[in-house]
Amino acid sequence: MIRHWPTVFVVDLVLKFGLIYLGAILASLGTVILGGIEAVIYFALFAAALATLNVMFLMVGARVVASLRCAWIGSHPGPRSALVFVSGIGMFAGAVAMLFSFGLGVTAGAAIAALFATTNIISIAIALLFSCTFGLVARALGR
Repeated sequence: MIRHWPTVFVVDLVLKFGLIYLGAILASLGTVILGGIEAVIYFALFAAALATLNVMFLMVGARVVASLRCAWIGSHPGPRSALVFVSGIGMFAGAVAMLFSFGLGVTAGAAIAALFATTNIISIAIALLFSCTFGLVARALGR
């Protein structure tokens, strides 16, 4: 699973940038048009920070799951990967909800965290889909 994290980061960065930037465009076209490239950079930095936070919590989740001394989890990659995803995304959602709840309230912070956690799940699914597709193509080509 570790080898997929750069792909997860890139896909997550693109998804979050698109979500944040398109949301800003829809909310206030004048700010984005008048702000020029400087406004785009701020949105890209925020998306990169969230994508980095996602990968960081996935790595922490992998450490937590690796520290479990359960033979069943260690021998089967499916449950281990699922536990890494659930723990990593749960920690990410909790951190983002806490961060946004200071200024916006608990309900709005939880809603924003749920939105960004959904993009995390989508980016992981896309990265695994690419991995499976490339693996099938490589086997078909004999590499």
